[in-house]
Amino acid sequence: MDSFLVFSQFPEGLLGKLQIRKSGKVELRDIILDVSEGAAFSFLQQLVSVHLSGGRSGHMMVLGNVHHKLVLSPDFQSLLRQKAAQQP
Repeated sequence: MDSFLVFSQFPEGLLGKLQIRKSGKVELRDIILDVSEGAAFSFLQQLVSVHLSGGRSGHMMVLGNVHHKLVLSPDFQSLLRQKAAQQP
């Protein structure tokens, strides 16, 4: 059985960079993604960074307002083709 990483198991830092190809495909590492615009919203949303320093205390920093949302999902057809090509 394959083991999968849980988000909390990722090391601190950047997860990766989105690479946009001339063809319009978008990749994160080696995974091709379908990208679409998220649902519009009519209220203020802010992106924050929270650093807990043990217990229930810590620091929170507002990184900025969210103006647009993107929905990224794996291109499953591409993943299945890659998996099929790897099998003997």
